[in-house]
Amino acid sequence: MNVRLVDAAGLGLLLMPFLLLVLRPRNLVHLLAAVQALFMVGWAGWTWVLLRSHTWTLPLLVLPLIAVNIGARVAAFQFSKLSTNPVNTDAYRRTRFWIGAAIVFLYPTIGGLSSGTSIDSAISWTLVSLVGVAVCVGCVVLSARGGSHPLPAGPLRTRIFELASSARVRLRGVSILTGSEARPPSAFATRWGVVMLSDTLLKRLPRREVDAIVCHELSHIGPVGGAPRVLLYILVAATAMGAQLAPALVEGVPVLVLAAWLLFKAWRRSEERRADRDAVRWSGDPEALISGLARISYAHGMPLEWGAPVCWLVGHPSTEKRIQMIAAAGGVPGSRVAQLLDESRGEASDPYTDGCRISKDAAFSPLRQRMRRRLSAYVLLAPAVLGVATAKILEATGFGGLAGLAAVAALSAVAFYLGYELVVGQVRSAARRRAVTRGRCGIFAG
Repeated sequence: MNVRLVDAAGLGLLLMPFLLLVLRPRNLVHLLAAVQALFMVGWAGWTWVLLRSHTWTLPLLVLPLIAVNIGARVAAFQFSKLSTNPVNTDAYRRTRFWIGAAIVFLYPTIGGLSSGTSIDSAISWTLVSLVGVAVCVGCVVLSARGGSHPLPAGPLRTRIFELASSARVRLRGVSILTGSEARPPSAFATRWGVVMLSDTLLKRLPRREVDAIVCHELSHIGPVGGAPRVLLYILVAATAMGAQLAPALVEGVPVLVLAAWLLFKAWRRSEERRADRDAVRWSGDPEALISGLARISYAHGMPLEWGAPVCWLVGHPSTEKRIQMIAAAGGVPGSRVAQLLDESRGEASDPYTDGCRISKDAAFSPLRQRMRRRLSAYVLLAPAVLGVATAKILEATGFGGLAGLAAVAALSAVAFYLGYELVVGQVRSAARRRAVTRGRCGIFAG
């Protein structure tokens, strides 16, 4: 019976991506919602089948990976028909595949909770999961062509830090995203307090609109941005503890994940609305925020309005609803909103130019990207590897107690630091060699 259940679920999993051809999304927002919904339903269904049939084996990872590959190709085909910039179709396909593969590698962790009766088995499953996720995340980074460069001193940098100071936001830096291919304008804030602006954003938007968009991104910097990660850690820990006390609880993981996903999307929409309200206050220019959002949506080939159920599956409210809220908060009449939307279809006047002069082949940008990729992989893998090594050392030596734990913890900390210095040191040496080659003389300052 278990074999029939797995076979039927596997066939359904392979056929599910082709529903994208049946649904025929009308625009990129519908495509995004359909891809995410089909993936999450497929992931939850397949997970439930494996939990129900107790058939956890590593070869069963192959089937969902094949389904993800099919889904990425079908989604890329639809993307090529809907996007105004089909040159990025291959990059879109690669990104969709590696993101899906990273989530697929959560299966070993769930398998370790449900099928592993020993600590060694659970550790093995967890290591497989961490390694797979780390590889997939690295491939996602590699598939995103282009680089990021710190914004040099100039009117744009001065203005952004003035806005951050007036908003009382601790801004650590501003970076410009560049690439060999033309991409639609975009902006976002990182969790370490850096605002990222694409070079196309600076070329296509007037200064007023850039300022308003920057204020929106500044609102995302702060402790609130870490709330979803904390909730995720609590959810994982609670599930692990519950699985030990009541093994049948693990079968509820698919429903729990779907509920958490929908709640996360709702939280993201509320954060976008809050950031829009902050941008209206901090910039004092609601009209620029309205025209800036519309100009970015037009550049991406996105509609301004999308209703239910699409709005439940997307992390942003529809642009039209955001514009209505901004107009109400800023006291902009409806006739003026219609005029702003019409003006945003034209060419931008008075854009920032100091951020567009950065070379796409800056001296240390590739090295910085390389160091970030290596450090991300190291931070993901090192705790698991050092944790297993610590457990094995304690088990082999029998050196237990508080003193043994303190000694091994200190040894692990030293090993982690040495590994970190090794990763950074290799990139530092490459940067020094490049500086000597290009500059011939001077002092390398790190």
